[in-house]
Amino acid sequence: MNLSAFYCKYENGKLPKQIFEVCGFDLEIIGERRVQSSTSRWSAAYKMDGINGLIDTRKENSGRPSQCELSLEEKMARLEQF
Repeated sequence: MNLSAFYCKYENGKLPKQIFEVCGFDLEIIGERRVQSSTSRWSAAYKMDGINGLIDTRKENSGRPSQCELSLEEKMARLEQF
């Protein structure tokens, strides 16, 4: 679910439960409490940082580089594999 689209619909008066259902979530499985807590968390993030508060930064903040710099020996070993 795109959080900025969720928040836009929410600000235009659509209920969070309706938005989740339209996006294909089964409320019996995820529970109404999760819908409420997610809405509260996203609202607080939006009020604090605007649209940037809704950007998913988990990948950038994981603490692990997406790619590490290989040594010359490692590069040669990879090339020899092909």
